[in-house]
Amino acid sequence: MSPTKSERHLRHRVFEVDFLRGFDIFLMVLLHGCCAFEAIGPGLVIVPPGNANLPWVQKSVDFASSVFATIDYGNLWILEFFFSSLFMFLCGISCSFSHNNYERGVKLGFVALAMTLLLEFGDYAFHLDVHIYLGILHSLAIGILLYTLIDHFFPSYWVDYGIGIVFAIADIITVYFVYKGGDFIGMPTADLPREWYKLVIGSARYGDDYFSPINTCAFLFLGATVGKTLYKNKESVLPAEMPTKWAAPILWCGSNSLLLYVFHMPFFYLLLALILLPFGYHLAL
Repeated sequence: MSPTKSERHLRHRVFEVDFLRGFDIFLMVLLHGCCAFEAIGPGLVIVPPGNANLPWVQKSVDFASSVFATIDYGNLWILEFFFSSLFMFLCGISCSFSHNNYERGVKLGFVALAMTLLLEFGDYAFHLDVHIYLGILHSLAIGILLYTLIDHFFPSYWVDYGIGIVFAIADIITVYFVYKGGDFIGMPTADLPREWYKLVIGSARYGDDYFSPINTCAFLFLGATVGKTLYKNKESVLPAEMPTKWAAPILWCGSNSLLLYVFHMPFFYLLLALILLPFGYHLAL
């Protein structure tokens, strides 16, 4: 009896790659869930009755905001950097497995552009004050398309490794000169459109969720190197008898990472609104 399409698909999955990607996305969702609380307050997306939040809501907002601030740009910012870099690295491993990277890159680019436009509309209609012009989806789309082009002509893992090292050195040099003697979090802001190139090389940011394409490409190409060497047979390096059913929820997150990224924040806003509306809160329209 020949295996079904889903069975053949599962046989070519690498458990540890899927699990780490899913765990990465799960942590991102939790962190952004804390960020969603910052939309509650006078003049924001979810407006309290009167001039102040109810005491128990304010305590929740303060706690969630402090967690987000500590990890996103506070003392624990290295955690966000590590896990976002890990996601790019895992994307590189996945690229080494795939034969349709061009389609993936174009699809990701269109989704990223659509998200930018929707957020601009959301800011206009609901005063979200969230603007993503070169976020992780944009940066990954650029990296995947560049990898697709280079891999078409130079499929050797040595080429991927060399390019990854070049991008990594360029990223380190940029960080050194930009943040020398200063705060790593205090990235200067580019004056668009005149200084658009600063966004590309990572010496300045503009908007939210900014990711340097140079930094992204470094981890993506190094991930592709690991994919073509350690996972050249597209098989897990873990023991075959290792149980995996316990990880099904995390694996689902990894398999639906794009879906979760696009819709998790609207879900949190909607959930908070549904919880708070009975207490006199309303949406800023």
